[in-house]
Amino acid sequence: MRFILTAIGFICLESLAWGVDISPIALPPVKSTVFSISSSSLFWYMNGQAPPNYNNQIVLTAAGPTSGTFVWTPVSNPSVVQKITQENGQLAIGSLGPSQVPDDVGIALNYNNLDVGVFHLTVYAPDFAEFLSLQHVPVIPFGVETGFESRATFQFFDQFDHQLPASIELNEKFRDITPAPGYTDNSWMGQLVEIGTTTRSQTPSFFTDLYSVYGLANTPVPLAPGQGPQPPDEIFNFVQTYSAGSMTPGTGRPIHTQLVRFFRDHAEPIQPP
Repeated sequence: MRFILTAIGFICLESLAWGVDISPIALPPVKSTVFSISSSSLFWYMNGQAPPNYNNQIVLTAAGPTSGTFVWTPVSNPSVVQKITQENGQLAIGSLGPSQVPDDVGIALNYNNLDVGVFHLTVYAPDFAEFLSLQHVPVIPFGVETGFESRATFQFFDQFDHQLPASIELNEKFRDITPAPGYTDNSWMGQLVEIGTTTRSQTPSFFTDLYSVYGLANTPVPLAPGQGPQPPDEIFNFVQTYSAGSMTPGTGRPIHTQLVRFFRDHAEPIQPP
């Protein structure tokens, strides 16, 4: 008998001449590697700020083999994320901007030169405020009504209309502080102070701002709500901007701007169209 060597082994030529069935040598099955990719938390962007409860860095973990060659690559909307560290099946990333649509960021995983798949995620960001209510109450120091406190309540949302899920740091910034005609020498403007605060954990997406002037030493003397002239007598106004992610005035992500007008017996934040 004569044999020839082929890719599947030796074959008898006589067997081929008689039409004998030839079966190739069985090869071991191809093994596939399955990963489950998860994120450590929701992912947020706050203009570089890192407030409590809102992570601007997260870790992606590929549950599966822990050794081998892992390559993580941003493949969709890569400009809003940056790779920080990579160690085997884990990738730490930071936010550089917000998502425009949900799940628009794609991170591809390659393991041992095989494409495992793409993990999609969203970079959330505080985005806007909804004005809810305005209440005016008298301030009565020493038992005499000599001023007012106006309470404006807002609710904050991300760019996809979700209520902010946890207590967040806020701050305010003022500009264009302008006295009304006839009140250039008012003492009220000098009492403006930019502050930072944190929303309550019980109602994290809600915030009430207080606008108050009281005391006989002021020029002009403020009045209790409802005691001012009609039409209202404006004293001064200014532009106010709320930013989220920091308690330092002017830092974080701007989310709402409004004109605030102080009248003799109340204050009123004017909402943009």
